[in-house]
Amino acid sequence: MIIRFISFLLSVLLVSPAILDGSIPVGNAPSAIEENSATIEHYSFYQYKENFEIFYDSIKEQESVIATDKRIYGVILPHHLFVGKEFARLFTFLRKQKPSVIVLIGPNHWDSGNGGIITSRESFWTPYGRVETAKDIIQQLSQKSLIHIDEAPFAKEHSISSITPFIKKEFPSIPIV
Repeated sequence: MIIRFISFLLSVLLVSPAILDGSIPVGNAPSAIEENSATIEHYSFYQYKENFEIFYDSIKEQESVIATDKRIYGVILPHHLFVGKEFARLFTFLRKQKPSVIVLIGPNHWDSGNGGIITSRESFWTPYGRVETAKDIIQQLSQKSLIHIDEAPFAKEHSISSITPFIKKEFPSIPIV
């Protein structure tokens, strides 16, 4: 219960007016899990590259508001595209830090799956290509019973998949947990 409450607190649950009025279309991605299939794939909640390019175009002329030369180890941010411009600014800045892996934590909106902390081993398709997962780290965490691997919740859950396109654009070869 406490993990769900903390996840709720860390998440800003707002609906973007741009999504409601149709100016940011939500992709019609295939089902993340196909029955009787050996391949499981997850898809970015938003499938149109043009939407993401708008955010990056909007920050080209602006100076970064992140004024630090210190290493950043963690960031808390909402997962809806109403702050897409800030995602673009943040991930562009973080690119200079050259992380070896990115750990994403998001709420489980549908309260689905088995376990308190759920993750996926499988990659996420984005408009910029596939984001791979750090399978070795995931396996180690699972063996220590710190996480549960369950692919099913990621078929509907957007808290992680809405951020994966920004990660793929700025960190094309960096895996996620």
